[in-house]
Amino acid sequence: MKRAFFFVLLLLTGQILLSQNLVTNPGFETWETPIRPSGWIISENCESNATYFISGLYSCKHSGTTTGRSDLSQEFNVISGKEYVLSYFCRTEVTGTGVGARIWCNWLDIDGKVIIDDLSAIALQPTKYIKNETFQQYTLTTQAPSGAVSFHLEFRTYKNSAAWWDDIIFEETVTTGHDKINSSNIIIYPNPVSNYLTISNIHKIQQIDIQGLTGIVVLSASYNGEKEVSIPVFSLTNGIYLIKITTTEEIYYRKFIKKSNY
Repeated sequence: MKRAFFFVLLLLTGQILLSQNLVTNPGFETWETPIRPSGWIISENCESNATYFISGLYSCKHSGTTTGRSDLSQEFNVISGKEYVLSYFCRTEVTGTGVGARIWCNWLDIDGKVIIDDLSAIALQPTKYIKNETFQQYTLTTQAPSGAVSFHLEFRTYKNSAAWWDDIIFEETVTTGHDKINSSNIIIYPNPVSNYLTISNIHKIQQIDIQGLTGIVVLSASYNGEKEVSIPVFSLTNGIYLIKITTTEEIYYRKFIKKSNY
């Protein structure tokens, strides 16, 4: 049975992190009709599918048309400044000139207008498409910018493509301690980087996670309170990455560019 509410207990820097899924019908187990999943405000060309799924009995098979894309979306209330995690499973099949699928999400203000937030957009509006014939889990962490009161979650499947979406999570992270997200004088160099990325002018590093534009964490490492670390990134493909730096007291986000050294 799939979860209507998802709770995570995660021991992080000595604190307990509690999360609750905000997605209605996250596993596509209930349907108003065979082509309309319950709780989804937009569900273009989405049908109940019992062939490919992660858990439960169904997933959403989401098909683009021969000329354009199809959308699947929900909206949630959020709190400005809070940290949220988005996680989902997806597999795709493409034919001819098909490009696959991707997410295309936005933060909205009290008037329903899109808030332009460059750091969030890197992860929430990726330039790369999902093209994989087996289920892959994608996970990203982001912060609600100033003025945000809601989050528009949107999955897009493009022409000549089909995507299977399942087990979707959007949750606020709530801690019993005092972790916070802010800016600082952290130094990250060189940027762009080819071989080793150095992080300095920071104290008590506990964890570093690097994720690509699709939200997949491509590198993760634990530390024991270092003040400066060098991370080997030469194996990463060229592009823009988000880096999450967790210390014993705070969480920081930065971005960097990976490029070849020739």
